[in-house]
Amino acid sequence: MSRRLGAGGWLLLAFACASAIATRAPAADEPASAPAHRRDLAVLRSDYVLQGKAFSPDARRAALDHVASLEARAEALTPAEFLVGVARTAALADNGHDSWHPGDGAWLPKRAPLRFFWFPDALVVARAAPQHQDLLGARVTAIDGHTVGELFERLRPLSGGIDDYRRWNLTLYLERAELLRALGLTRLPDRMTLSLVLQDGTEATREIEMLPRDAAPHGAGPGRLLSGAPYGNEPQFGWTGMPARTDEPLYLQDPDRLFRVVDLPAIGASYLRFRSHYGTDAEPIEDFLRAARARLADTKPENLIVDLRFDGGGNIDPTVAFFNDLAAAVPGRIYVIVSRLTFSAGIVAAAFVQQSAGDRVLIVGEPVGDRLHFWSEGKPICLPESKYCIQVTDGLWDLVNGCAQEPGCYGDAFRVRVPELDPDLAAPMTASSWLTGTDPAMTAIEAHLWSCKSCRPEPADVD
Repeated sequence: MSRRLGAGGWLLLAFACASAIATRAPAADEPASAPAHRRDLAVLRSDYVLQGKAFSPDARRAALDHVASLEARAEALTPAEFLVGVARTAALADNGHDSWHPGDGAWLPKRAPLRFFWFPDALVVARAAPQHQDLLGARVTAIDGHTVGELFERLRPLSGGIDDYRRWNLTLYLERAELLRALGLTRLPDRMTLSLVLQDGTEATREIEMLPRDAAPHGAGPGRLLSGAPYGNEPQFGWTGMPARTDEPLYLQDPDRLFRVVDLPAIGASYLRFRSHYGTDAEPIEDFLRAARARLADTKPENLIVDLRFDGGGNIDPTVAFFNDLAAAVPGRIYVIVSRLTFSAGIVAAAFVQQSAGDRVLIVGEPVGDRLHFWSEGKPICLPESKYCIQVTDGLWDLVNGCAQEPGCYGDAFRVRVPELDPDLAAPMTASSWLTGTDPAMTAIEAHLWSCKSCRPEPADVD
């Protein structure tokens, strides 16, 4: 088995990119055939529920009971109800890596002409079709009369893991009225009514009609979603995000790149950004690692900022030595920025830096997107009729205590242990900071550096 945390990046992008999957669905309220549902449910039981390692005994029994309840209603299940049933099954494992994604040919309903982003302090409209661009930056307070808090509690059983990471995964449902209707949260399958507070403070109500998925641009990961710059095929459909600022914060600059290294001589630091542990043809990760090592060796910064806030995971193998070696690259402080969207290999990368640099490391931001005892690895199984795919995890990690005495232990091979990864400098990424174009994490780091005489650069001599 290769040493990978590939499910992390896959999960983070699966929902974001779901709008690009081709449809083959029946109409909204038309049940698919009961035999098709039963074939899928038999595979869900045998290949996922009975094989997945993340289930506790009680959770496995609950999942088996849930599958049986779906079988008993197979004749009546609409496509949306069946999808929700599959999602509930995976969520019962209560493991961030155990989730579903739509395979080729899978059905998904129409989507809203909006993209939401769920910050800790608000659900915000991050991108919009041409007819709704006055809603950009608006805070959604209710959908069809259900408050955002109520929506979260009703949607919570559809995703496992910790609540802060759930909010990203659950956005898929908020953007699709038909899925909300299957949960009793909207009245109609093709539209929803939003209650909003616009950027100028005005309260508004707007009926939003769903779009065919081929009438909307493909999805994007969270970092890309928050940048004001257009991406991919957005211009083709006239969708936009918030207008890009001339003083865009560093974490949103150059948004199409996964990796960056930037010199910050004013604060005696270098800045490294990782959004994945996979590269692309345009950005091979091995090339970046070589270039980043050379840059740090050449510039010799006193301090280092490692931004992992949107690091959703990937293959940990190529980056293990790099993150282990960062402690030797600088003599001063190392600030590691993490968030609820730091997941899988991103969490392990933060742990490597913490372990190797010890007291010189400060964790900045907010708690990471998973517990430090989690299951990953494995491979997806795909249901033969509906084409929904569920990750069957089989590799255990315990970054605090190790897992040598537990079946399926996988992470111990990397010899990484940390007592915790809680932020030393709390700086959550909020809707308010995003809307004002500020970065609480960098603000906190700069304040700490300037409060530490030995951490900041000496002023240049002036003749």
